[in-house]
Amino acid sequence: MVLPPKDKDGVFDKFKEETLTERKLKTLRSNNGGKYTSKELIAYCKEADIKRELIIPNKMDWLKGRIGQLKKKFKLCCLIKIYQSSYGKKQR
Repeated sequence: MVLPPKDKDGVFDKFKEETLTERKLKTLRSNNGGKYTSKELIAYCKEADIKRELIIPNKMDWLKGRIGQLKKKFKLCCLIKIYQSSYGKKQR
């Protein structure tokens, strides 16, 4: 579940509303900004047994980019190996 709040005032109310649904929220992952670090939100998470994870801002974007780079590199390595193996067979 992703909650993109537009202002800081309604975040706790929206969060509380979303956690009252049938699905159980296990972890709230956010950066250390002011939107998800209010005292009442922290207290609510403890009460509802919701784990909080604070991440470095924009780290998720960095990780997604890095994973994409590694996938491209892996594909290139596979293509090189396929080319090399088929090239070696043609000469024999």
